[in-house]
Amino acid sequence: MKPRVTIGAMLVITGFCYAGAPFTQTSASYSVTAIASGEFNETQTGDALGTASFIVGDGESNRWKAEAKMIAFVNNSIEIGAGAESSTLTDSLVACSTQTSATVGFRIETPMLAVFRSTGPGSNWQVSTRDGGTAIYSATITGPAGVVFARGAPSEPESFTLQATLPSGDYTYSVFSSTSSDADGDPITSSQGICSGATRLELTPAPACNPADLAEPFGTLDLADIGLFVSAFLAQVAPADLDNNGVFDLADISAFVDAFSVGCF
Repeated sequence: MKPRVTIGAMLVITGFCYAGAPFTQTSASYSVTAIASGEFNETQTGDALGTASFIVGDGESNRWKAEAKMIAFVNNSIEIGAGAESSTLTDSLVACSTQTSATVGFRIETPMLAVFRSTGPGSNWQVSTRDGGTAIYSATITGPAGVVFARGAPSEPESFTLQATLPSGDYTYSVFSSTSSDADGDPITSSQGICSGATRLELTPAPACNPADLAEPFGTLDLADIGLFVSAFLAQVAPADLDNNGVFDLADISAFVDAFSVGCF
């Protein structure tokens, strides 16, 4: 029987910068693979700051299907989602697997309030397996101090919302999914692994009381703010450039001291 091409993996990464944007996108990478042992093998990878889209996937009616869909979108928020399926149908000896991954790098110049949530139909994401199939789906956001958010999709539909304040610096938002199905030739059961859903990171300016309020807890000026400023100034990175002229000098120190002396009201 001739294989039937199905809609497979799709990734769209769109990025742009505009006045007042909460972050600057610095990089993007993606990889999507669909395999049916001995019958189909295709991989798409790339690195882009613009837009890229592609389709990977194949299947043969009543025998097997290796299909993975992926989409990422970046503007004032970042969203990455995947939909993947590996299915070995009854009597088939073709094992299937998929793997999808995407990473978006971004930089924030001032502290941001970050909200990380599930999105998609019903704001749910999940994995499911049947008869020896496997499925893994995770999303991770890391920053200068390490992991900020890490979430693995459960076996039941889940809706979640997490929140944290992020200091300025460079961050990565990564998503990984993997599915597989067994080639057991069972005349009754079908092996299957499925991933579905998406996650989104939303960024808004953190409620700092003045330019010297650089570290949590915001709304209070304390040693944490001094320590962060000193460390950033020595490393010559944001947010120590308080006058935003690209030069780290006495003017920045003076501006920090003046703002710190005023205090929060």
